Amino acid sequence: MTSEQQPLTCDVMVVGCGLAGMAAALFAAQRQLTVTQVGLPGELPFASGLLDLLALHPIEEKRLWENPWKALAQLQQDLPDHPYAKMSPDVIKAALDNFIQILDQAGIAYHRKPDANQSVITAAGTLKPTWAIPQSMLAGVKTLEKQQPTLLLDIKGLKGFSARQIVQNLKPRWPKLQHATITFPDSSGEIYAEMIARRLEAPQARAALAESILPHLKEVTTLGLPVMLGINNTPKVIDDLEEKLGVRLFEIPTMPPSVTGIRMREALMRATQTQGVTTYNQKINSVQKNSRGFFDLNLESDVTITTKSVILAAGRFLGGGLHATRTEVIEPLFRLPVSQPAHRTKWHRKAAFSSDGHPLQTAGIKTDTNFRPIHADGSPLHQNMTVAGTILAGHHWTRQKCGAGISISSAWVAAKTIVESLNLDKIK
Repeated sequence: MTSEQQPLTCDVMVVGCGLAGMAAALFAAQRQLTVTQVGLPGELPFASGLLDLLALHPIEEKRLWENPWKALAQLQQDLPDHPYAKMSPDVIKAALDNFIQILDQAGIAYHRKPDANQSVITAAGTLKPTWAIPQSMLAGVKTLEKQQPTLLLDIKGLKGFSARQIVQNLKPRWPKLQHATITFPDSSGEIYAEMIARRLEAPQARAALAESILPHLKEVTTLGLPVMLGINNTPKVIDDLEEKLGVRLFEIPTMPPSVTGIRMREALMRATQTQGVTTYNQKINSVQKNSRGFFDLNLESDVTITTKSVILAAGRFLGGGLHATRTEVIEPLFRLPVSQPAHRTKWHRKAAFSSDGHPLQTAGIKTDTNFRPIHADGSPLHQNMTVAGTILAGHHWTRQKCGAGISISSAWVAAKTIVESLNLDKIK
């Protein structure tokens, strides 16, 4: 459904097209609200595709947890201003379960253990603990656990991935790991994972790739490849190649932008279209609150949309949700107050790569337990506005490995709050 077919009013405007924005739009649409989404879709291709819940806490102790729910209980006790501290474990679980179901229906299956993180091989040859992984990566987790003979493949001309480096880093703990290099059929020079992924959706390309790989499969049971096994038909691509090669396949995340992020973006776009969400992939010029208490948003195409409520999920600095001037961090669209160090000299630590992170990384919008932005005294700035995702204050999502969990669960509560504020409590 295109924007031209929709009236220029809605129940809720979701500002942002990253993970939190897409989740918020879908959760609001599920609750039978008319939803319009505005933003540039540039963040999701940078997503790893891994759905982190929580792996590290406290940061200063670098304590890794096998059970993310136990880690969550400890974090909620230690950090009352963290976004997770505003939600119960049951709410967080419901949000994640619902989102994974949406992805599954849109064509991307995920695997998770109820009470344990999984160790995923990264492009740097390290192991990343995460909660839910694309099904296409599962064989890698299992073959690592069982220490089975495994081959990793490099593709000539493909940047941002080195099977050789991964093997060198993991060889001490995985002796039966080896690597080889092939040329992708009918290619030369620099190539890109997305190009390969789209080509492999054709049976002829899969047959040619299998012929290139077969001579290297000696005494191995599993084959690891960079994420490149299709965009919208990954299960079919994997099944076909496994049948041709006679080994199990798994994908290894690559450096961003990545095919996993592109897959997620396209799957979530299909889901929002199915749910009837109207999307404008453009910037917002200005916002005003009208006499009825609704928001009038003027877009760069000079279209004005009146919305009864707003979910702000614009991300942090990359997404444009926050902007750093020479003296302060601001939220540029609604001019919400930003929690931040009192002076710019306190933004950073002396060490650029400090393991504790930088104080600036916890800057963001403070909210109440319903994720409405608040005044200094704790009262809501707007009853009909909520905030979701990494723009929230009080977390180190990259170090704590909780970015997806925060984005999805806060979007869930943000949508629920909006339903209640509009007296349209139609939650399924």
